Amino acid sequence: MRINKLKQLPASIGLLSKLQHLNLSSNALMELPNSIGKLMMLKELNLNNNKLIHVPESIGDLNSLEILNVRANYLMELPKSVIKLKEQGLQVYK
Repeated sequence: MRINKLKQLPASIGLLSKLQHLNLSSNALMELPNSIGKLMMLKELNLNNNKLIHVPESIGDLNSLEILNVRANYLMELPKSVIKLKEQGLQVYK
């Protein structure tokens, strides 16, 4: 789903419970739905080169997440819930 000029994701994205890799790079996303935290099998989330100002706290529920790429956005900080994931080995690229 990269390079599609997406401005938003539907909340139904959280229904993709078996999803392991999600590449949303080079879109125009300004926010993510809280339901992103329901993607329990997700290992890699690439949000590089969007217009994100923040990511939802629910991202900390992604216990299988190994790689989070949030480079080239407008993020000032990541949610505190991400700290827990970093302690479990999450690699964050910002």
